Parts: sequence; structure tokens; C-alpha cells
Amino acid sequence: MGLFSKNKAPETVEPVKKVEEVKEIVIRDEIIANEDEYIFDKSFQCPLCDKNFKMKKMRINKDRIMSQDTDLRNVYSKVDHYKYGALVCPRCGYAALDDMFKPLAKSRKDMVKEGISAEFSGLDLPDGPFSYDDAIRIHEHINKCNDVREAKASEKAFSYLRMAWLYRGKNECTESPSAKADLQAKEDEYIAKAQEAFVEAIGNETFPMCGLDEQTVNYILADLSRKLLKFNDAFQLISRIVVSNSAPARLKDKARDLREIMDEDKKRLGIED
Repeated sequence: MGLFSKNKAPETVEPVKKVEEVKEIVIRDEIIANEDEYIFDKSFQCPLCDKNFKMKKMRINKDRIMSQDTDLRNVYSKVDHYKYGALVCPRCGYAALDDMFKPLAKSRKDMVKEGISAEFSGLDLPDGPFSYDDAIRIHEHINKCNDVREAKASEKAFSYLRMAWLYRGKNECTESPSAKADLQAKEDEYIAKAQEAFVEAIGNETFPMCGLDEQTVNYILADLSRKLLKFNDAFQLISRIVVSNSAPARLKDKARDLREIMDEDKKRLGIED
């Protein structure tokens, strides 16, 4: 089959749920008592309207990484840094992930002004720390901006992946079984959107992609494909990394680990090669 073929598992099989976790589960409150100590107001200039504004950002070296999920999401000891990884201009409504908040071509500016700014009235964000719902609301707005300005598939892919991580983070703070199920469903939804956008990006864009090299993107896509039970696609991507001359040893090791996890997934689900 082709690399991104639509190989299917039996209809009764549900998407892989958390069997991929190789980290210590960290249960934290959405906002810790002293979260203010970990964030600060940083000034930015909007590339669309040129307005200067402030946004909450994490203090460098204030927190530490505890572990990393298989799709490269870092798990921090105190505060989920991904709640503070995006920017939105309070005046015109232009929004993007930190690394993508860059100057726009005039045609793109006109798209955002017409499709976003004309109706934007603010996101009503708190003066203090963000909850997961605050961060999710920001990222929903980013996704809308990406659609309006016809952003690259790679930019959409990373935004969708970040959204999945936020739902995962909120899930780790939740005890209600029904709420956890709903949050898992939302994470799965954005995992699927990210996987589809990454496939489109690899087929139409050049590397580096949003600051990441080809093999790192291949690794992320391999894990997303695995989560969606697209095991053939995941296996081929993993194989590319393992035999690549450009992939660092650490990434090759992670790819081999991912292949073992995938084998366990298939065995548990009763899927034969």
C-alpha cells in the first residue's frame, strides 16, 4: 500500500486510548495556587494592525520538563506551558501560535481584516492565569484565522496538534469519567485533523516545516497515524526515520520505541500483520 493509504482496522475497533503513554501521569489543577509566579506580561506588536499589546507568557527556566509524550508533547512539573503558547491581538483579532505570529502579505492581511477584524469584539481573557478553556478558546480563534487567511497546511497541522495537547492537558486535570470521555473525544478529533493536515503539508511543502526538519515531522506523523490505527502508514514512516542518514540517534531510538508500542497496540487489539 502507499505511504498514506487508507488502511482500515475492523469496524469494532476503537482508536487507541492512552496505551501509548510512556510518561508518568501528572495530575495537576488547571491553575495552581501560585501560577502567577510562572507567567508574566510580554509586549508584542501585531503584524496586521501594528498595535502594541501584552500577552501572558511563561518565564524561562521557571518550570522543568517531567517527561514527554510519544507525539513530543512535553509534560511540565507545575504549569502546562502550552496554555501560553499563542498570541491574539485584542484590537484586530489576528491570532497565531507564537512561532507563526509573523508579517503577512497584503492579500492575507485583507483576508483577515475582512473575515476576522470586521466582526472581532475580543476574547474576554482573564487578567491572571489562563484556564484550559481560555487557552482552547484562543486556539479555536487561531484555527478560524488560519482558515480565513488560507494558511499553509503545516501551520494548520501544528495548530490542530496544539489543540489536541490542550484537551489532553485538561483531561489530566479531570476526574469525572464522563468529562474525561468527552475530552478524549475532542483530543481524538484534533489528532485526526492534525494527521490529515500533516499529510497534505508533506505532499505540497518543503522542509524545514514550521521550524522542524523532515524526520521530526515524519516521527510526529507516525505517532498520529498510529493513534488513528493507520498502522501501515505509521510503520513506513518509522522505517524512513530508522534508515535515514539525517535523523539523529535519539530520534531513531524514539522511532524504534514507537514501533514497539505499535506492536503492543496491534496485539492488544487483535490486529494481525
